[in-house]
Amino acid sequence: MIAVGLDRDVQDPWPAAGCICPSGEVIMQQLVRAMQLALGRDLPVLLTVNGKPARGVGDYRLDGPVAADPAFRPR
Repeated sequence: MIAVGLDRDVQDPWPAAGCICPSGEVIMQQLVRAMQLALGRDLPVLLTVNGKPARGVGDYRLDGPVAADPAFRPR
């Protein structure tokens, strides 16, 4: 497992932004792929906030590590 630690909650990653933001699923799949490529490992990614597992990213609920989805195709 690859652990990625953040120091602030990502449930609402852009609280002051008035934009059309990517979905939490897209953000997590991009993070998973980036970490796997950077480390050369095909492992799931656990996102933490201040040392505790993140509850979600935007509208995407997390319940543990996230694996790369082979069917996921970013646009």
